[in-house]
Amino acid sequence: MIILAKCSPAKASRGNSRGSEKMFVSGEPAVGVEKQPRKMSGEVICRILSRLLNDLVNHASRARAAADTECLHNYRIALRRSRAILGQFKRLMPADAAAHFSREFRWLGQITGPLRDADVHLAAIDHYRSELPVELRSSLDSLQQYLQLHRKQEYENFVQQLDGDR
Repeated sequence: MIILAKCSPAKASRGNSRGSEKMFVSGEPAVGVEKQPRKMSGEVICRILSRLLNDLVNHASRARAAADTECLHNYRIALRRSRAILGQFKRLMPADAAAHFSREFRWLGQITGPLRDADVHLAAIDHYRSELPVELRSSLDSLQQYLQLHRKQEYENFVQQLDGDR
């Protein structure tokens, strides 16, 4: 953790809000982190990445515990934001660190994708059912059972991947 080790979340949360402006990433506020006009760009990047790391850790533990499907969704959002930040500021970081984190965040996105897809399809089953004539609605029961089994398998794969040697 070459870059993230340069400042702690506690250090990153300090600062003066006077004269600050919101920093935007891809048209959205960068997770509530404010850009200090007098701060060096490295410090700003460190603050943003520290906040995103905190989000990743919080959502990862809840997603791993299968607390609810929104935790996994929020985890994936934090992953995408982290990758976007790395892409935008990679010239300001050591190349090996940027490449390492980019690979790891991409991998985490890949192992969570199938699980999130299953969550989305399961969440939509009731809507799909409501769109069918009453006499056909029970025909989706087998699809729902399949998706529940598929989600369980994808969850087990997700946990196994997280627990792996990577």
